[in-house]
Amino acid sequence: MSSKQIHRCTCGECVVGHGEILITPDHIQCLLDAIQLYCRIPAVQLLGHQATMSAADKQALLPEKVLVQKSITVSFDGLTILVSGMGDFKISRALFRRTAALLGLPSSRAKHHQLNPEWLEPFAMTGLKKGMVSPFFAPSHAKRLPYDAVVLLEPITQKPGEYVAVSLSLAKSLLVPASHLYEVIQGYAARIYPQISVHSLRYT
Repeated sequence: MSSKQIHRCTCGECVVGHGEILITPDHIQCLLDAIQLYCRIPAVQLLGHQATMSAADKQALLPEKVLVQKSITVSFDGLTILVSGMGDFKISRALFRRTAALLGLPSSRAKHHQLNPEWLEPFAMTGLKKGMVSPFFAPSHAKRLPYDAVVLLEPITQKPGEYVAVSLSLAKSLLVPASHLYEVIQGYAARIYPQISVHSLRYT
């Protein structure tokens, strides 16, 4: 990981000072607070990279041991879920069934699902810009979010020292230790959107 790509930041103003940030300072500060609290680190790492619009493209250019955060909207017969994970993962039928079971849904409802349904516009409803879907929704949109639950897919086996790149823009990301991502999402959700349940699903 090149030292020219990485900056260490301790506050929202510091992050904004590096430019190309597409979320508001108060949004950044809420995210930084959660990272610093649950990761117990004095400063976070800000990574600059080539602008991308897809998880696959972003993963291809990230440094070693840095994983893209990919998020997909799934509709289970009326229940709307944001499924998020580390790396450019694919959701298998088995993961659909396990996700439905985790949420207490019968297997019959797992069969009737839609990926990224056309009727839901995540960017307008979450306050995030196009290409930046994630569980770190804008605080300004907390009361009108379209989701019933957030599910984080966590691989059972993680490599030591891995990070997840959480998008601040199409070309800037905060690096969150992968081992603490679920805690950070839980903490952020408890503060910003406590009406939405957050779950973890471990998989191989």
